[in-house]
Amino acid sequence: IIKFLPSPSDLQKVFQEKSIQAISFTGGAKVASIIQKNCGLKKTLFELGGNDPIVLFPDGDKTLFIKKVLEHRLGCAGQRCTSAKRIFIHQSIYSKVKEELFFLLKQISAENPFSDHPLGPLVSSESAWNLYNTFSSFALLCKEPKEAYLNPILVEGNNYLNLFTEEFFGPIFAIFSFDSTEHVLSMISTSPYMLQAGIFTENLSILKECFQSLAAGTVLHNEGPSYRLDSIDFGGGSIYSGLSREGGNSTLLEMSYLKNLIL
Repeated sequence: IIKFLPSPSDLQKVFQEKSIQAISFTGGAKVASIIQKNCGLKKTLFELGGNDPIVLFPDGDKTLFIKKVLEHRLGCAGQRCTSAKRIFIHQSIYSKVKEELFFLLKQISAENPFSDHPLGPLVSSESAWNLYNTFSSFALLCKEPKEAYLNPILVEGNNYLNLFTEEFFGPIFAIFSFDSTEHVLSMISTSPYMLQAGIFTENLSILKECFQSLAAGTVLHNEGPSYRLDSIDFGGGSIYSGLSREGGNSTLLEMSYLKNLIL
């Protein structure tokens, strides 16, 4: 079955059709803005981009952190909106964690489906080569892709902070060092996209500060940002990451309007 995309004029007719009372879209902020511009006075439900951080403070469980970094970045070959796209490690333990990540990532092969960390293909070979060409000149670890299969790429991001304001779909491990809570929060805020955030610490004051400061719909303690429960609200804290909530009762409420009968 071959489906042809409708023309912009046809889409506009659909958006403005009176029988359509709400429009739901999952994707990027640029397309969402086009939909918003053309749909008129309709309710819009947008689930948009995520450039989600995972943060390790000095007192955090380092072994668990590394396990979750691999789990939450390699899943779906890094092609999901809640992947752990930016990895922040306190400077006091940065070198040690970097070395361990380098050692583990070097052993992962995208061509081996039986490995401890199986890594599937990207959406296309073009996508794999675009990522390789973006990072190969300065990455700590980077191998040429084979068709759509791309091995993990490890990048130290502090010198390329502006590069990581957008989200990358692929097994890109961008690691950053920080020296204080204020420092890491300011680094995280350079990107307008965030759905969820993972914080590894045993200090509840730090956890509370991160929760209050981060523009994330969910902050997870000692867990990665890809964690999801359908029974809880899901969505970003920034307009660039969405305009609605989904999951459980939230979906029903977003798709309904409330009525009152007063006697």
